[in-house]
Amino acid sequence: MVERTSMIEKKRFIGLMLSGGRSHKTAISVLDYFHGKGKLFLVESLSGLRGNEHPDLDMELAERIRDIASDTDCTIITNAPLTLPPCHRCVKPRCYGKPQCPDPETVFMRDVNSRLSALKKNARDFSPYTQRAQELCIRELVPEVVPQHEAMGSNLAQISSRVLHLRKMLVEMKFRESYSKASLYRILGALDLPLYYHDRYKDDNAGARIRKRFLKVLDDEGLIFIYESDFENIVRNVNLFDALVLSYTGVLNYKGCCEDLPQLRDLGLDTFLLPKNNIKL
Repeated sequence: MVERTSMIEKKRFIGLMLSGGRSHKTAISVLDYFHGKGKLFLVESLSGLRGNEHPDLDMELAERIRDIASDTDCTIITNAPLTLPPCHRCVKPRCYGKPQCPDPETVFMRDVNSRLSALKKNARDFSPYTQRAQELCIRELVPEVVPQHEAMGSNLAQISSRVLHLRKMLVEMKFRESYSKASLYRILGALDLPLYYHDRYKDDNAGARIRKRFLKVLDDEGLIFIYESDFENIVRNVNLFDALVLSYTGVLNYKGCCEDLPQLRDLGLDTFLLPKNNIKL
C-alpha cells in the first residue's frame, strides 16, 4: 500500500507518447516520485483515447492531462518535438544556402555534421528545414540509435504540428521532450541488459519478451513499483512502453541523471532530455 504523504513531497511525471491527430495510439504513463522517501510508483497507464467525452481528440486529451496533473507538481515528457527546425522560423527574405547561413542553430548543426562526417564515410548530410539541433545531438551522442526521427520529416511532421496546438491548450503545463529509443539505450546500459534490445523491443516476435524482461528488472530492483495489471498492459502495448520510458526519463532528469547539454542550453533548446551514459540507477 502506498504510504500517505503530503502533496509537497510528491512530483509527478507524465510520459506522453503522442500520435497523429487522426490516430488513437496516443499513450500516457504517469509516475509519482516521493522524493522524501525515494519511492517511485506507476500510478496510471492508458492509451487509445477515442473522443468519448468530446468529438475533438485534442480537447479530450488536454482535459485528461489536466485531470491527471490536478494540483501536483507535474512535468510532461513527450516524444513530440517542442521546437521547429531553424528554417521554419527564419524571416530573411532570401536564402543563400546552409553553408552561408548565420543562424546559430544552423551553425551548430553544421559543426556537428562536420564532426560526424569526419568519423563516418558517406555520412548523411543535415537538413535545417526538417532537422533541429536536437536530432544532430542524438546522432553524435547516441549513434547506435540512428536513424532517428526528424521534427519535420514524414513520420513526425503531423505530431510536431499537433503538439504546438496542444501546448496552447495546456499553457499552464511544463513540457519537456525526449527520444524514447535513445533514452532506452542509455537505461539498458544502466540495468546491465543487452543493448541490442533498443533495436528489437518493437519486434512482433521478440518485442513482448524484451519489454517484459525490462519491466521485471525495474520491478525486481525496486526502481519502479508497477501493479500487475499495468505490467501486462505495457508488455502488450509498445506505445505504453515508450510512454513509460519517457516518464522515467523525466524522473532521471529530476534526479540529475540526464546529460548537461550546454550547446542546446545556449541555443534556448534545453527542453530536450537524454539520460547520461553509464548512470547508476
